Amino acid sequence: MIEFLKCKICEGPLVFNMDATVNSYMDPEGYNVEDINKFAQQMVQEYMSFTCNSCGVNVRLTIRDMEKTVRDEAVKMAVTMVSRDMLLVDGVNLSRKVMVYCGGCNGFDGKGSCFVNIYNECDLKRLPNVD
Repeated sequence: MIEFLKCKICEGPLVFNMDATVNSYMDPEGYNVEDINKFAQQMVQEYMSFTCNSCGVNVRLTIRDMEKTVRDEAVKMAVTMVSRDMLLVDGVNLSRKVMVYCGGCNGFDGKGSCFVNIYNECDLKRLPNVD
């Protein structure tokens, strides 16, 4: 999940800063031993500290911030794959699985249909169908 986190200033990769995160959890007014369970639950809801490898800026993110970033990245990847005709269904490129009928020739299936990637490149579909 962390690999998708980028600095908003320079787009450099963010690296988890364990020391800064632990120090932020160790509030001087903090917690005593009896409150450790409550502390652990609250800690999960707080932010974690990251440092940009490129510009050195410190960034604080919550788990929700990180999850949103990862989900946004997944959506971008899906849109890119669909727009570039790279969508995989059951491990097979969708353009090699879905057939389109045009009737300009016998087609790949012998009935006038070809796979999407062949149909998209075909010059015969542009010609008038003459019987």
